[in-house]
Amino acid sequence: MDLTLYDQFGAEIASFLNIEGENTENGDGTALFVGAVSDADNIARMVLAGAGDGAAINAIIVPEPPTLLLTLTLLGLLPAALRARIRGGRTVR
Repeated sequence: MDLTLYDQFGAEIASFLNIEGENTENGDGTALFVGAVSDADNIARMVLAGAGDGAAINAIIVPEPPTLLLTLTLLGLLPAALRARIRGGRTVR
């Protein structure tokens, strides 16, 4: 099986060729697992080729940028809130 990743403009980002694994209905955990992550947040499309009969996609997980941004913002504000609490709520001007 081959996996090819593309950006939003249709340009190929990466290609993984000849990925091998078991493609059976045994349910014994030998099925192939394929995943891809990009730090640039630029994967718009992926193509699986040569998977044969019986291939299936279990789940596609895409992180939610707003949730991640909110979490990072709150973690960034945590030290300031702790400092203010330690100083008794006084603000320095």
